Amino acid sequence: MELSVNKLKYITSLHQKKTRDADKVFIAEGLKVINDLVRFGMIPQIMVYNPDRWKLEDFGQSHAFCEYYTSQQTQDEK
Repeated sequence: MELSVNKLKYITSLHQKKTRDADKVFIAEGLKVINDLVRFGMIPQIMVYNPDRWKLEDFGQSHAFCEYYTSQQTQDEK
């Protein structure tokens, strides 16, 4: 899936606590953390991953209901 400039800006804005609080979201990093959150009923909204390190299938069902992008796409947009 192609990453739009607006989506990249939004993802970048999540580094600010005020944005996360306003949107009631948080950032989860790492395969184990993401799979644990999904196992406990959380559904990711956006996933960005490095295809050189992970395959989308490694994330189990966590990608089924969210937008997903590779880190290569985010680098190309910058």
